[in-house]
Amino acid sequence: MGLFTGIENAKPSFDAKYIMPGHYLCRIDRIKADRTRKGDDFLAVEMTVLHTFDDGDVNEKAGGRAAWHRPGESVSQLFLAKHDTFKGNVKAMVANLTGCHESEVTEADCQRICSEEQVLSGMIAEIKARTIITKAGQEFTKVSYVREFPAAELQDVLDEKILDTYFPGDTLANMIAEAND
Repeated sequence: MGLFTGIENAKPSFDAKYIMPGHYLCRIDRIKADRTRKGDDFLAVEMTVLHTFDDGDVNEKAGGRAAWHRPGESVSQLFLAKHDTFKGNVKAMVANLTGCHESEVTEADCQRICSEEQVLSGMIAEIKARTIITKAGQEFTKVSYVREFPAAELQDVLDEKILDTYFPGDTLANMIAEAND
């Protein structure tokens, strides 16, 4: 047996930086359903921060000062299926990002967002995250997906460097045209 025997079957590890309290615009990079090493099912939303609004919650652990994410940072949110809030939180996310009523969200919709199709990948989401205290007395970051942020409004919010980096050439113009069709 060599040092790397069986590496083909190993799951790669990734360093997840969980979203901190704040108000953000994020590009959804990928949504995946998987299982933790302990066997717990989860849904992970992997995103890139494009903008941080200055009206977000402050981080008490940072001494009451803002410790928001910076544009360009990769962040994740993990929905753990073992929690009783799992389905309700996923349902709210899907409804808010797709613009449908919560009563219209189906199992098939939830399967599609984490399938090979990645139907929400590339979407710009407005996200608000705040610290709450759980019933057990623990701090928890409650993440709310407010809406899909309109492409037509991105030029008014994003700085030039972010626009050039994440929307090169005619990318943003094409997104705006596509939204108007």
